[in-house]
Amino acid sequence: MNSARHQQLMSILADAMECDTGERVDLLRRSCAGDESLREDVERLLRSSKSALSFMEEPLIGPAASSWSAQEGELIGGSIGPYRVTDEIGRGGMGAVYLATRNDDEYQRQVAIKLIKRGMDTDLIVRRFRNERQILANLNHQNIARLFDGGTTEDGRPYLVMEYVEGRSIHHYANDHKLSITDRLNLFLSVCNAVDYAHSNQVIHRDLKPGNILVTNEGIPKLLDFGIAKLVYANESTDTTLTVLRGMTPEYASPEQLRGESLTAASDIYSLGVLLYELLTGQRPYNLSQASPYEIAQRVCEIEPAKPSTIVTRTNDHSRNHGGKSQRLTTQDLSHTREGEPEQLRRRLSGDLDVIILRALRKEPEARYASVAQFAEDIRRHLDGLPILARKGARAYRAVKFFKRNRASLVTIALVAVLFLALGISLTLFTTRARARRSIAVMPFVNINQDPATEYLSDGLTDSLINRLSRFPTLVVPAHSSVFRYKGKSANAQAIGRELGVESVLTGRVNQDADRLMIEVTMLDTKSNEAIWTQQYQGQSFQLQAIQQEVITDLVWRLGLATPAEERFPKRNTNDDEAYRLYLRGNYFWNRRSYEGITKAIEYYQQAIDRDPNYAVAYDGLAKSYGLIGAYFMPWPENPYPKAKAAALRALELDPDLAEAHTSLALVTWLYDWDWEAADREFRRALNLDPGYVTGHQWYGLYLGEMGRADESIAHERRALELDPVSLPVHASVGRVYFWARRYDEALQYYTKAREMEPTFGAFYAELRYVYEQKQMYAEWFGALDQPLDVSDVNKQGLLSQYWKEFARINARGGAPHDRAENYARADDKNNAFAQLELAYENHDHRMSQLRVNPIWDPLRSDPRFVELLRRMKLSQ
Repeated sequence: MNSARHQQLMSILADAMECDTGERVDLLRRSCAGDESLREDVERLLRSSKSALSFMEEPLIGPAASSWSAQEGELIGGSIGPYRVTDEIGRGGMGAVYLATRNDDEYQRQVAIKLIKRGMDTDLIVRRFRNERQILANLNHQNIARLFDGGTTEDGRPYLVMEYVEGRSIHHYANDHKLSITDRLNLFLSVCNAVDYAHSNQVIHRDLKPGNILVTNEGIPKLLDFGIAKLVYANESTDTTLTVLRGMTPEYASPEQLRGESLTAASDIYSLGVLLYELLTGQRPYNLSQASPYEIAQRVCEIEPAKPSTIVTRTNDHSRNHGGKSQRLTTQDLSHTREGEPEQLRRRLSGDLDVIILRALRKEPEARYASVAQFAEDIRRHLDGLPILARKGARAYRAVKFFKRNRASLVTIALVAVLFLALGISLTLFTTRARARRSIAVMPFVNINQDPATEYLSDGLTDSLINRLSRFPTLVVPAHSSVFRYKGKSANAQAIGRELGVESVLTGRVNQDADRLMIEVTMLDTKSNEAIWTQQYQGQSFQLQAIQQEVITDLVWRLGLATPAEERFPKRNTNDDEAYRLYLRGNYFWNRRSYEGITKAIEYYQQAIDRDPNYAVAYDGLAKSYGLIGAYFMPWPENPYPKAKAAALRALELDPDLAEAHTSLALVTWLYDWDWEAADREFRRALNLDPGYVTGHQWYGLYLGEMGRADESIAHERRALELDPVSLPVHASVGRVYFWARRYDEALQYYTKAREMEPTFGAFYAELRYVYEQKQMYAEWFGALDQPLDVSDVNKQGLLSQYWKEFARINARGGAPHDRAENYARADDKNNAFAQLELAYENHDHRMSQLRVNPIWDPLRSDPRFVELLRRMKLSQ
């Protein structure tokens, strides 16, 4: 077919599509002027266009509608696979959708079944239908109608079994419930979450419109009809006859879609812009009623839409009429809000909302939002009263003219648009993926309802994400103590990036309301301070672990990590959701690192084990809790180390590759068993399993320091500091190993940094005084006491010696033997010092492991009794 013949065919086709059926015969007779071949081509295209568009334009799932035909009425009451058909929901040229229930007693559920019509089950259509099934199988999101099942009927026709959604289209729902602008925006954000999720799974919807978004009676929007969407890796023919399967809704189609160009996620962003425009104003950006295909293409591609704020104040008839009901946003619709008057509506829409919507509606795909997540982020910023991202570059956009074609080009484009309106366009690939990122800080999630009883949930989810991500060796993830310094504080992504040395920041919000759970996450770039991904997850409270897994799976993909998280890690969680919540509560109190917090954590870990005796990480929670009691909070009513060891061994019995449990076992064999080789082996095993485990590096560094392996110990402590750069305990641990290595200036540097981070400094003040003592900084030593003494006018060293003698005398019968031994050693009372060291040895005081390196014992080292003590502890050099 030559160009002139093609243009003639397209022109007649366009006119015929605008005519009533009764007028077409006369039109074709006149236009074709006896050319029967031309007439047959037009009629063939009309038949293809009608069957394809009528079916694809109908929502796949929705409120019950009257049957259009009795052609397959015998299916009512019959079966499709294991389902009994109870009613017909809708019908199109290529098939129908039926309401059905299970035939057996497996479970009770109403479903919608989409079935190809007899005679339409060609190889091409069946292949396209199966491609849709594959797309839906890849999508599992609370705001997308789910695919439950699929199969083939006895006569070879494929069918889809989908979630039956009973609700209203999003615009009707908003008006029926008189939603305010804020409520409409929040409803729209849920739609954005669904579309962004589809994009993250490399699927473009390409037919977003109100009829494909139903809102349930519970107010949950559901995205429907992926019949013309495309899965990235589907291997489908590029035969141009595929275009008959493609439907298009011109009112919501992007300029590039109308021109028949390749589509990306930007096309869906444009459709969302049209949807939001109409949701807030009741009108679409362009009046396309009664417009020819050429006029549709010309208006969408050339004409700039009016600002939404200018639409709601016009008094002329600008409303759209759908099925006899006006969709214009009226004062009656918003009568229960402050936005009820047109002028108030105009003020609410003007400014940010005008800019946001028009950014999504820009003609050039690259000038729109870079992602749906960024689009949604601007809406959230507007709702939160923050500056929006779309303000940047708006002036440059107005200066750029996208449509600069001559008349001939416009004619060509219009003809192409007619072709693709009639027949559809070829399927495209969505290949956009977030670039790989090497570092990310997970900020403490915000507990939206501010209920202290659920604070453990937001903190627990934060720690879970940190722990899961830190196991990727190519990703730097600051640990708990670094990021929780920001809890409850305001800090932008750029500042966090500078302080923690990361290129991305993840923020989150958690809301648990009765039996509903909502988690919302946003990833920001630390250079631009812009959101690069936002997603919301919702479900029942008992689905906490499943929702958390969905978050980590999406996040891993967004970070560009090579291996899916679920393939990297064993299944260490419990099937008992309450046990998991008890475990999170235990972590919440353990992270307080106080005596009261640790004892409370032990209670919750034990309750989690009582519910699930095979819960490995809960046993490790017990092990690390009893281990910390032994290390920092002795004396205890009974020795906690045996309990720590038993819990760690049980955890490893359940999960031999649990790095945390190997670390807990290493702590016990080091501080209580004094089995240096076993401790070294367990530490190395833990770090081989999880090279990013901060506590593993920190504790192993301290162990190596006590063994006199200074360079190795400093290397591990510095690695811990890289992973957790603003951690008070890690800074103090670095100072401690430098102290044991007699590198006092460097020790002082790290202890001073720790004190700057936390002025109260806690137990680490004693260690800082040890450094002052070795450096003979006596004024500073006395100034660091709980009740500082002014010693500027006395012999400082002599006063310190006198202090220790008096202190040793006062505490001769108080405190632990190891403490008394230290006091006697400082007071140069060797006999009493050795007597107390023997008691400490018999009591198995864990601090005896420091005998080899602690400078406090230097006055005793030349004594044979000290040499013998080192030999008995197997610490001799």
